[in-house]
Amino acid sequence: MRHPLLPPKRDGFLDCYPTMLMEAETALKRFETNSSLLELVIAAFADDRWAWDKLAIIGSDTNHSFHVRAMEAWTAVIELHNPAIPNDVYPRYPGRLNQAGLSSNGVPLEGLQVIFSKLNWAEKRELMKFVVEESRFKRKEKLEFYLRVRETDGSLHICEWAGRHFMAIAGISGVPPLRSGTMNDWWIENGKNIKD
Repeated sequence: MRHPLLPPKRDGFLDCYPTMLMEAETALKRFETNSSLLELVIAAFADDRWAWDKLAIIGSDTNHSFHVRAMEAWTAVIELHNPAIPNDVYPRYPGRLNQAGLSSNGVPLEGLQVIFSKLNWAEKRELMKFVVEESRFKRKEKLEFYLRVRETDGSLHICEWAGRHFMAIAGISGVPPLRSGTMNDWWIENGKNIKD
């Protein structure tokens, strides 16, 4: 006699149960992968540089089931940050930067990296503009500063502007500012030859 809590026996139901369970597990894994990719895409579009880097890694892994979608999202973020934007589109915040001692005889460029990491988004933009305009910094120092910012900052917008400043100083045009390969290649080829 069957237990009263078991469903009534149907022909073949228990035989196909393991297959149904495996299909459900596969669907759940696919859902988890989709969710993870969607989370990365949303984060990358919300200015998360590390999520954007992760999309590039997934996109270059042809064994990953979503490598095409990841590369499409990575490229879309580049295009989002590519349009020509006037340099003065963001407001200036000179007060806090002046309080930090950034005057014509103030902090050396190496010291700005420490200050830079403590600033908010708008102040970082202002500091990057300060570096471009400051005549006491050599061209090579400025390029190195922007490369470090581009490689280490967690904000895609800040990385974009570091790329814009780098390319303006280096004389590179027609390249999206988040394409780090262009900057790195230019630096490897020309960095040691820069004499100010």
